[in-house]
Amino acid sequence: MITLLGSSGYVGMHFVKHMKKLGLKYTTVSLSEIDYRLTKNILNIIDIHKPDIIINAAGYTGKPNVDSCEYNKDKTILGNVIFPLRLAEICLSKGIILGNISSGCIFTGGKIRENGNMKVIEDFTEYYKDSFNNIENNSLIGFKEEDTPNFSFDYNNCSFYSGTKALCEKELQNFPHVYQWRLRIPYSNINSPRNYITKLLMYDKVYQNINSISNIDEFANICLLSLINKIPFGIYNIVNTGFIKTSDVINMIKEILRPDKNFVYWNSNAEFYNVNNRSARSNCLLDNGKIKSYNLGLSKVEDSVQMSLENWKW
Repeated sequence: MITLLGSSGYVGMHFVKHMKKLGLKYTTVSLSEIDYRLTKNILNIIDIHKPDIIINAAGYTGKPNVDSCEYNKDKTILGNVIFPLRLAEICLSKGIILGNISSGCIFTGGKIRENGNMKVIEDFTEYYKDSFNNIENNSLIGFKEEDTPNFSFDYNNCSFYSGTKALCEKELQNFPHVYQWRLRIPYSNINSPRNYITKLLMYDKVYQNINSISNIDEFANICLLSLINKIPFGIYNIVNTGFIKTSDVINMIKEILRPDKNFVYWNSNAEFYNVNNRSARSNCLLDNGKIKSYNLGLSKVEDSVQMSLENWKW
């Protein structure tokens, strides 16, 4: 029996969709129904639902975006640190498996091989500058699960949201029987304010960079398959294979979905961040080799984005 916390959220709704498809036994709890962040309520939920597995899809991401986490630090710490750790303690005491939705936003940049050595690049737009548009995927290397997050409170370079996610992930590694599934810039073929493709369509200006991104349907399905197949506990980068530039996604949007749309780019990082005092943003590359080794299915990022656009639903 799986109990899903945060079932009415963007990530949670996709878990419900794929639990149904897989024919899994599950129950759901949303924050609107009960404040399950209180210890007594968590214990009541366990007593009522009797789960073997709890999936926590109830982190605080802020609305309309992570900038609001800077002004709601209490909610951000509660949702992203205190609650998951308390939940892990309770699951440990009850012998329950915990699946926690983590984030790839605890990294910035990626790696390249230079003169035979591995080099971390924290900002590809600055490093490559005029040659950015000519970057080849095969010259870039993503961060692996064993790499230390470099966009965190320890580095004093992150948004408050990313800092809390990195802190929680670090502490959760001390617990057995915990999966930490890293999600990165979710998208799908369904129009939604939380969908990366929708955001690009809505922005007045778009920010050029290169990233790992996650098809949210593939993400949810693979998380559930990891439970079914009982793969080892730990951290997993669940992103589509390869990396993609913002301009590559936009070119596909124009070709397939909105040929009439005129996209305008920010001229520089400075211009982007000077508007509305934006918090620091993570743009990063993650290696998905660990989860791919279990053959649970992850498509190439270009193919996945194209398929999402060809089957777009408003």
